[in-house]
Amino acid sequence: MKKFIAVLLCILTAVASVAPCAVAYKSDREYFEDGSYIIISDEFLGNDYENGYVGDDDEHVSGDGQASPEDAEWGIGRILKAVINIIKRIIELLKTNKTVKETKYISYYSSAGKLLWTAALTAEFTYNGKISLCDSVETDCTIYDSDWKVISEECEKNASTATGHFTVRQYKLAVPLKTIEKSITITCDKDGNIK
Repeated sequence: MKKFIAVLLCILTAVASVAPCAVAYKSDREYFEDGSYIIISDEFLGNDYENGYVGDDDEHVSGDGQASPEDAEWGIGRILKAVINIIKRIIELLKTNKTVKETKYISYYSSAGKLLWTAALTAEFTYNGKISLCDSVETDCTIYDSDWKVISEECEKNASTATGHFTVRQYKLAVPLKTIEKSITITCDKDGNIK
């Protein structure tokens, strides 16, 4: 047990020294004709409208063009997330059947950078180096602007894949203006790698 703790401390020390370089932030951005956009990411981005907008390089920028104080918190949060994930992986290596849980988000913003709605797909997988199976899947859709309504949200699982389908519509004075239909897919391979 002492050797295990010593190895764990060595790993944590190494991660703490390289985590700012090693932790990657993944997102995809899709623009619409009116300038509004959707970001699909593996972490919840939140609403940066009051402090500025989410820039093209996904940095938090304040209204005066300066990096916001939240940048430091995001860096520390990402380091802690990396350390926690490494600890989880070490614990999982000690088990025969391993599990992994992943959430992916769709965040829809106005052209001014205001967060209007988010949709999330969460899936849990079991894997053992030979096969992987999706055990559970669920969706969640949150509206931040009263002009938007959730029309439908559905999820399905098939072997090692989970998929969520979302339809959200914008109304003005009860007249439908815009409909967004998006899907999120999460897959897990036999070694627990999430895509």
